[in-house]
Amino acid sequence: MNRKVTVILNYEKCLPCNELICIDICPGGVFKMGIDGKPQVQDIFSCTECGACERMCPENAIKVIKNDDLENDFKFLGVES
Repeated sequence: MNRKVTVILNYEKCLPCNELICIDICPGGVFKMGIDGKPQVQDIFSCTECGACERMCPENAIKVIKNDDLENDFKFLGVES
């Protein structure tokens, strides 16, 4: 399968939450807990593009990009394109 998906974790917004909802909610097991207590992308190829992590993140720190829309990627990160 040749699909383009990017999962962006905005670490400025991401606070190490006790639940790590993104890790538990992901059906593909894309995330793992990093040494800083924040999620890290472990396996992007397992991403089902369901967007559950993005919807459930209490800090809105996750963005699932399903295409090449770089302008939205930069806006999410607070970077002017």
